[in-house]
Amino acid sequence: MRKLFSFFMILAAFFCMAASPRAVASPETRDDNRDGVIDKWIERGTDGSLLSVADDGKKKDGKPHHWVYYQAGSVFKREWDRNGDGRADLRILEQRKRFIEKSYDDNFDGTFDRTERAPKRGSSGKISQKLLHPNQPE
Repeated sequence: MRKLFSFFMILAAFFCMAASPRAVASPETRDDNRDGVIDKWIERGTDGSLLSVADDGKKKDGKPHHWVYYQAGSVFKREWDRNGDGRADLRILEQRKRFIEKSYDDNFDGTFDRTERAPKRGSSGKISQKLLHPNQPE
């Protein structure tokens, strides 16, 4: 009986993974500004649903510096690489188009050092451009 239960659990897990929109079809790349360097990476699920879009922002160096992740057609996470090392150091989580939290890697070591939760009702929750580009003068 235990072996039969284990078999059905494995079978159920397999079908859940196979039906998951997280299964990625081949990624699509674009050169939107036609400068010969890829500046956008798009991942879709095997069912055609949008999973993520990455772009190189204003740097135009062919490396992603901004990522947007989708779940069921809505944005749930955004990430930025503020210092150009290829790793996200600012992360914003959303739920139903509402801000949930911001996480910062202030010392750019690859680990998020602090997190701010959603602002209180009535505040804008806008992101400062200085947070996104700390090395650029305002």
